[in-house]
Amino acid sequence: MSPRASAVALVLTVLLCLPLLALAVPPAAWPDPGGGPAATPAPRPSPANPLRASAAGLTLALATASSRANPKDLVVVTVYFNNTGNQAAPGAWINVTAASGFTFAWDTAAGNLSGYPRYSFQAVGLGTHSFQIAYLVNVGVAPGTRLSVSATLVYSDGTGGQQFVGPSAVSVWIGIATKQLYLGWSGLPPTVLSPIPPTGGLLAQGTFTLTRGGPALNFDLSPGLARPFRVLNLTVTLYMQPLATPTGLDVNLTLVDVNGGATAAVAWKEQVNSITGSGYWTLIYTFPSLDYTFPAGHAIRLQILNTLASGQSTLLATNATAEPSRLDLQTTTVVSVDSLTPASSPPTYLSPKSALTVLANVSDPFGSREISDVRLNVTGPLGRLANWTSLKPAVLTDASSPSAWALFRYVVNPPLPLGTYTFEATAVERNGVVDVAASSATVRAPAFTFVKVSSVNQAKSGTRFTYTIFFNNTGTGPAGQVWVNDTLPSVVNYVSSSVPFGSNVGNTYGWVFSAVGVGSHNVTVTVQVKGGSSGVGYIRNWAFLNFTDPQGFRWPASVSHADVVLNGPVLALAVSSVPSPHLHSNESVVFLFNLTNAGDAAQSIWLNDTLPTGMTYVGDTSATLGGSSTVLGNRVNVVFSNMPSGAPTPVTWRFNVTARADPGLIGGTVLTSRVVVNDSSTNGLLMPELVTSLSLTVGAPAFTSSGAGFGVATAVPRVPLPVYVNFTNSGNEAAGTVWINLTLDPSLTFRDATAPATVAGSVVLLTVSNEPVGPASIRVNVTASFSVTDRQTLTVDGTLDAVDGYGNHLPRVVFAEAAVPVALPAVSFRLTPGDARAEVGSLIVYAVDGGNAGSGTAAAVWLNVTLPANLVYVGDTFGATRSSLGSAYSWSWPSYAPGAHTYTLSLRASLQAANGSSANLTFFVEAQDAGFNMRPLTTFRGNATFTAPTLLLTASVDRGQALPNTNLTYTLRVSNEGATAASFLNLTDPLDPHLQVVTYSVPAGVSGTGALTWQFRDLQPGQAVTVVLLVKVLPGTPASVRIANVLEAEYTNSWGVPLGSLYSAPATTTIQADLTGLLAILVGGAVAGGLVVFVVYRRYRVHIE
Repeated sequence: MSPRASAVALVLTVLLCLPLLALAVPPAAWPDPGGGPAATPAPRPSPANPLRASAAGLTLALATASSRANPKDLVVVTVYFNNTGNQAAPGAWINVTAASGFTFAWDTAAGNLSGYPRYSFQAVGLGTHSFQIAYLVNVGVAPGTRLSVSATLVYSDGTGGQQFVGPSAVSVWIGIATKQLYLGWSGLPPTVLSPIPPTGGLLAQGTFTLTRGGPALNFDLSPGLARPFRVLNLTVTLYMQPLATPTGLDVNLTLVDVNGGATAAVAWKEQVNSITGSGYWTLIYTFPSLDYTFPAGHAIRLQILNTLASGQSTLLATNATAEPSRLDLQTTTVVSVDSLTPASSPPTYLSPKSALTVLANVSDPFGSREISDVRLNVTGPLGRLANWTSLKPAVLTDASSPSAWALFRYVVNPPLPLGTYTFEATAVERNGVVDVAASSATVRAPAFTFVKVSSVNQAKSGTRFTYTIFFNNTGTGPAGQVWVNDTLPSVVNYVSSSVPFGSNVGNTYGWVFSAVGVGSHNVTVTVQVKGGSSGVGYIRNWAFLNFTDPQGFRWPASVSHADVVLNGPVLALAVSSVPSPHLHSNESVVFLFNLTNAGDAAQSIWLNDTLPTGMTYVGDTSATLGGSSTVLGNRVNVVFSNMPSGAPTPVTWRFNVTARADPGLIGGTVLTSRVVVNDSSTNGLLMPELVTSLSLTVGAPAFTSSGAGFGVATAVPRVPLPVYVNFTNSGNEAAGTVWINLTLDPSLTFRDATAPATVAGSVVLLTVSNEPVGPASIRVNVTASFSVTDRQTLTVDGTLDAVDGYGNHLPRVVFAEAAVPVALPAVSFRLTPGDARAEVGSLIVYAVDGGNAGSGTAAAVWLNVTLPANLVYVGDTFGATRSSLGSAYSWSWPSYAPGAHTYTLSLRASLQAANGSSANLTFFVEAQDAGFNMRPLTTFRGNATFTAPTLLLTASVDRGQALPNTNLTYTLRVSNEGATAASFLNLTDPLDPHLQVVTYSVPAGVSGTGALTWQFRDLQPGQAVTVVLLVKVLPGTPASVRIANVLEAEYTNSWGVPLGSLYSAPATTTIQADLTGLLAILVGGAVAGGLVVFVVYRRYRVHIE
C-alpha cells in the first residue's frame, strides 16, 4: 500500500470509530447544545430516591423571545413541561392566565384535548415537551404597563397521585421607547438640547471647549417640556477631541431637572477614557438605571464637566451629522393620542344621515412640533374607507408655549351605511416612535312597518269595535320620536284608546311617542257606529305615521287603512294552483278560486284575472255558477250575480281558470296572476275592492358552466388518465335526464366511468337521470396508447343535452376542448471525444453530454457498457448507482428529470495496449417512462487509439574471443521505435565478474547514477542513444569461459508512468588459453567480431534503480 493510501485508510478508521467513542463517553460529559456547561444527568433510581424510580416528574416553565412589545405586536410565549421522571405521566393539565391587555391569537399545542386557556395532554413521555401561545397586545394598553402570562400544572405521576406545579410566569413591558435629545448651539444661550436631529455637515458643527478643571457646560432643553416626561434609562454619546494626545479624559455628566431658577440633580455618571490618537473620539456614557419623571414646564439639562483629573482640555463637537452628540433616553412618555372621537365607550351612535367626523387629539412631551404625522385607518360595514391616510395638517394647535397638542380631523360624508365603523389613529413622532389608539361608532336607524286592522269585517248601527294600529320598529336602532295620526270615518264615534291621545282636531286623533325602541308597538282605538247609516256600504279608516331618528333626522312617512262593511256582502277570495309553485314551459296550470261571502247578499260580483306575459288563457268553469266570462288579451273578466247571504253561515263558490305556459320560458322567471274583485250590495252600494295575486316560478334546470378537464398535468402511455366532466345545474329543479357525449382523441381509449356509459368508436355517451340542483362531476378514465409521442397534445371535447321535468329540451351546451400534453422522457448521450488518442498508462477523460430532452421524468434510466480489454475503469461523475461484473459496467438513476447534463467518465489505457492498437466503446441507454413503460433503446459510441514508446535494445562486442588481461569494447544501443516519447529510461549493464570497467562514453547531457547504470530523459520517437563501454578481462580468467553481456532497460511513457523492463540479446565472448607462442603466430590476424541483432522481450514488473 502506498503512503497516501495508508493515510486515507487511517482517516477512515478514525471517522468510523468516532460514534463508538461518543458512546463510550458518559452523557454527563457531553457539552450543552447552547454552549454552556455540561448538562447534569437525571438522578438514577436508587434506594435513597424510591419515588423517582417509578414516578413521572413534570416541571413547568414559561419563556418569551423578548421582554418588550408595543400595542398590536404579537407576543409568543413558549410553555415548557418537561418530564424528568422515570415513566410517562398518564395525564397533564395546564391552565394559562393572561393579562387583560392580551388577546389570544393562536397556539401550537399538538395533542391538546381541550382548548385555550386549559390544555389537557395524555401519556406525557420522558423528555422535553413544549408548545407556543401567541397573543396580540391590545391597542390602548398604556405605555409602561407590565403584561404577564402565568400557568399552573397538575399531572398524574403514574403512582395514583396527582402533583401540582407552579405557578410559572413571564412578563412583557409595553410601550418602552427611546427618545433622542441632541446637543446643539444657538445664539442665546449657545448650548441647547433639542429633539431635532442635526442635518448639516462640518459647516454647521458647533464646537465647545471643555477646559480641564471646569467650568462645566450646561445644555438645556429649550423650550421646556409640554407634558410630563418619564426617564427609565439614559445613555449619552459625546464626540470629543483632546487638545493633545495621548491622554486620559475624566468627564462627569449630570442629568438635572430645571424649574426656572431651581435645579435638582437626577442622575450622574463619571467616566475615564484613554485617548490615544488624534481626531474626534466617540465616547459612550451609560447611566445607572433610574425612574424619574420631569414635570410639565420643566427643562432637562445635561451638565458636562471636564474634571481636574483629566489630562487635557478637550473639544466637544455638536450639531453635525458626523458628530451627533446626544442623549438616548429610555421612556414610556412619547407622542400620545390623548383622545379619539367618536368614543367607543360609552358607545357612539350615528344616523345614516349624519357625517362621521373623526377627531384625534395628539400631544407630545416635547411639543406639537414633534408630531411628524397622524395616520388613520377607517373600516366601515362595506369595507375600508381610509387606509393609512395622513390627517396632516392639523385643524387646531395648542396656542400655549410650548404647544402641547394638535387636533386632526377626518370626515366621512353621509349617507352612511348601517353598521359599525372602526377607526385606528397612529401618531408618529419625529424619531419614528408611534402611539396607536382605536375607537368605533355604530350607525343605526329605525324602520317601521305600519299596519291598521279592524276587529270586525262588518258592523251595524250601534256596533262597537276596535281598530289596532301596529307600528313595529324593525330597524337597527330606536326612533327619536314617532307621530301616529288616525282620522276616523264620520259615521263612527271615538270611544277610547289604549294610549291617551295627545291631540284631537275634528275626527283626527294624534299620539306622540319618544325613544321608540326596536320591537312591536301598537295603539288601539275603540269606536261605535252611529245610527242612521243604512245608506253607507262600508267605511274606510286612514292612519298616518311619521318618525325621526335619535339625531333628529326625519324619515319617510307611512300610510295604512282598514275597511269595515256596514251594509252589504263581506267577500273573501283564496286563489291556488295546480301545479305549484313551479311551472314548466308548455305545461297547463289550473287556478282554483274560492270566493266566500260572510255578509249580506251580493247583487253583482266582478272578478278580473290578469294573466302574466308567458301564459295563455285556455278556459274556465264560471258558467257552472251562472257566471259569464270574457277574455281581453291576457285579462279574463268573470261576472257573477246574486250571491246569497253568508250570515250566519258563510257561502263559498268555487270555479277554475285554466291556462298554458308559453314555450321557451326562462327558468326562474316568476309569473304572477293579479286578481281584482269588486262587488255591490243588493241596493247597489259598492263594497271595498279585493286584490290578491298568485305567483308561479318557471321551473327549469340550467347548465351553463359545464366542461371537461384532465385530472393530471401530463399524460403517460397505458397509465389511467382521469377526465373530469364537471357541470352545474344552476336552475331551480332537477333535470329529468342529462346526456353527455364525449369525443376522445384517437390516441385515447375509454376504460371506465362513474356514470352509466356506452361507447361507439371514439364517442362515449354518459347518461344521468334526475340530476339535482348544484354541482356534479363524473370521472371518466381513459388511457393513452403506447404510440403517442412526447409533447403530443391529447384532446377531449363534448356536448351536454338535458330535459326538464316536463320533458322540454334545454339548449345544448358545447364543452370547450380539454387538452393534456404527453410527457415522455427522451434520454440520450454522446461521447466527447468520439475518437480519442491515448498513450498507454494515461487517463482518458470522456465528456458524456446529453440528458433527458423529453418533457417527462424517466422513472428509471440505465447506462450500460462493456469495456474492452485495453481500457480500465477509473471513475465517473454520473451521480448514479454503479454496479459491475467483470468488464461490464452499469449505472442506474431511479428518477431522471428533463434537462441537459454533462458528466465525465475516466478510463485508463492499459499498459498492455500495443502501440497503434485501438478499442471500440458502445454504450446502451435504457429508460422507463412514468408509467414504467420501456422507451426505445438508444446507443452512443466512441473509439480509442493507443500510442506507446517501443524500445529496441542491442548489445555488441568487438571480439568473439579474448585472452585474459586484454580489453573488450561493448557497444550498447537503445532506440525508440514507437509513437511517443519515453520520459525516463534507466539503462543497466550487469557486467560479468570476470570483467573490469576501464572506461565508457555516453552522449552529452545524459546523466548516470552508477558505474554501470545510465539514466536518460525524454527519448523521443526515432531517437537512439549509444553507450561505448571499454572493459578488461581479468588475469587468470579460465579458458573456455563464455562471457555473455546482457543490456537491461527500464522505462516510462511520456507521462512518467512505468511501463516495464527490456533485455537485449547477449553479446558473447569466449576466453582463450594464454599461449604466448600461439599469440605471436596469430598476430596480424583479424579478430572477428559480430554484430548480433537480438530479440527483445518485455518484463512487466517495473523495477528502476
